[in-house]
Amino acid sequence: ETGKASDVGASSCTTCQAGEYASASIAATSCIACPSGRYSYTAGVVGVASCSECETGKASDAGASLCTICQTGKYASASTAATSCIACPSGRYSDAAMVTSCSACEAGKHSSVYGSISKNSCEPCPKGKGSNEGSSSCSS
Repeated sequence: ETGKASDVGASSCTTCQAGEYASASIAATSCIACPSGRYSYTAGVVGVASCSECETGKASDAGASLCTICQTGKYASASTAATSCIACPSGRYSDAAMVTSCSACEAGKHSSVYGSISKNSCEPCPKGKGSNEGSSSCSS
């Protein structure tokens, strides 16, 4: 049956769970996990095309039934179908969830904070030192 799979010799088929799909073959022998960056919240779907791409600012591991929102301090590396949420590097911050990039500290400021959630982590450089936009330290 479509959306189901069974081991060879089994007397019945099992419905593929949310986060999985069955091959388009009528004789599917196993359910396949949706790839990373995609999800399926419905059981019994057929074909990888049944696994939807994660929306902008969300990510998923393989076999996901839902995508996870990238929280403040993190970003999704792709506009859609992101496979993970990545912490903002030092010199950058994200004060909003579901973003695809982090904002840079302005020139003359720096931040050594990894995964910063606020531009307040961008501190002014000491007198006589400076920095470029997005810097993690100041230099003379």
